[in-house]
Amino acid sequence: MVWPFNKKEESKEEPKPVESSSSSIQQTRRSSAPRSEQPLLLEDTEPRFNNGPANPINPLKQAVDTIKADDFKPTSLVKIPCLREALMTGISALGVLGAVIFIAQKNASKAVNWGVGGFLLGSTVSWEQCRSKRRKEQAFAAKAREVVANKEKPMLHKRDDELKESGSREEARSWWKR
Repeated sequence: MVWPFNKKEESKEEPKPVESSSSSIQQTRRSSAPRSEQPLLLEDTEPRFNNGPANPINPLKQAVDTIKADDFKPTSLVKIPCLREALMTGISALGVLGAVIFIAQKNASKAVNWGVGGFLLGSTVSWEQCRSKRRKEQAFAAKAREVVANKEKPMLHKRDDELKESGSREEARSWWKR
């Protein structure tokens, strides 16, 4: 490296960048003079920011890898909020719609198809309504916590002498002795 304040001129060469893992950041990207080494295509240039690998691991594969067989046991399924309500609504929609279609059409396969469709539609609508209700409740609770946290606390700012009783205990008890 050439120190700019040296008195003697050792060489007129351009300084070479220090080799490190971020050599692409240290390279000059936009120089005023065109160089023959400078890449001309966007694919040939180094990325401006180091955001990780260019080809990340497939996020779908990562999501599938997190699924375990224990996730589908009834003890873990009942912990999912809104699942019970959605399943109950879907099952009731399956029964009602399947029965109505069977009575009206006298065709079992058509009734089963309509029943399954009713189950899927009913459970999906119930799931989304429940989740929307929970989001609103959580937002309301967060707002309430924020209001309580920002509320003035007058008891914290009073002096000790103001908090003491104004009179003695016997003066306070005297009302019932009369």
